[in-house]
Amino acid sequence: MIDPILVWSGVAVLSGSLAVIVAAGSRHARVARLGALVGISATLVVVYLGVAEPWVVRWGATSSEAAASRWHRTTRAVSIGAPAERVWRILELQRSCGRCVVHRVQPGRTLVEQCPSATRAFIVEPRSPVTSRLIARTVTPVHRRSMSRAFDRVVLAPARFVRERRLLSHLRMRAEGRRVYTADDMADATPWFVALALAIVSAIGALVARRGWRWVIVFASSALALLVLPFAHPPPAIGLLWTFGTLSALIGLALHGPPDHDPRF
Repeated sequence: MIDPILVWSGVAVLSGSLAVIVAAGSRHARVARLGALVGISATLVVVYLGVAEPWVVRWGATSSEAAASRWHRTTRAVSIGAPAERVWRILELQRSCGRCVVHRVQPGRTLVEQCPSATRAFIVEPRSPVTSRLIARTVTPVHRRSMSRAFDRVVLAPARFVRERRLLSHLRMRAEGRRVYTADDMADATPWFVALALAIVSAIGALVARRGWRWVIVFASSALALLVLPFAHPPPAIGLLWTFGTLSALIGLALHGPPDHDPRF
């Protein structure tokens, strides 16, 4: 069955490319830049769905653990160098968030939570007297309108992945007796929010600036960062370095001042 989101994205890529070609040739620069923004966004969506999503829905899980995983039914897992009993105690104390309600518990083995937007099950499996596996299975509702499902799949699902990966990593670190630093979370999230803000600002700049193609380039770079940063998971120092670099580039772009008016671009 053909994925409808891929079809929509493919149409957006083609229409964006066509808009650039036609509008650039007829001197409608803003229309051309709008087409470029649409084409870039759609291309990144296609890359995410085709390349990143199959990895996101089964992060850390083996083939047998993730046999039925899809975008709305994910399986993620980590191996932990600690006994299953200790992992279970940490899980009970440090489960995901206060908005989730414990729905069902099989002591020492399974904890099921009902959250506002999903149902999540944590499964602890002993592998040896001193090692274990922690598996998180999440199911989100899909009986909604097409646009709502598309937004959930392209925007909310990656955000849930980042949050769940952080949760599993923190549970592993606590079970292994390692310290968890709050600053690491901030350093992990800050580059993503900076990239999002930069994408919004550059998209506006591309549509209103006299010579907006430089803003299109900035938009393409920040949109690519939005795709790569959550999944590459760079060390906090690299993420912060990227943040300061992009902010410096944006300030330099702003201080450079508008160029002489060019009726074409």
